[in-house]
Amino acid sequence: MLFEVLVTLVVLVVSVRVWNLTTSGRCHSTRSMKGKTVIVTGGSAGIGLHTAEDLVRRGARVILACQNLEKAYKVAAEGKGEPGRGGSGAAPGHLRPQLHQDIC
Repeated sequence: MLFEVLVTLVVLVVSVRVWNLTTSGRCHSTRSMKGKTVIVTGGSAGIGLHTAEDLVRRGARVILACQNLEKAYKVAAEGKGEPGRGGSGAAPGHLRPQLHQDIC
């Protein structure tokens, strides 16, 4: 009886953990963003870059507010390529780099 309870508990914990890992931290939205303008800070790398790419795929005009304008222009240029070929398939003009400086 104790063994069955432990096995059930382990299976339950593992199942919840696998479900959590496969569904957490991902945006599954396919809602159209056409006609919307979005400002993404830190859009030249990391999560900001992935956010900007997803928004462009959904049709938004994305402004990259970055501290390194050179990297932002590189990201914007790469984003105009074909999907799956190093670019997000963004239409020309959908990624607009802007210099962002913190006011502290």
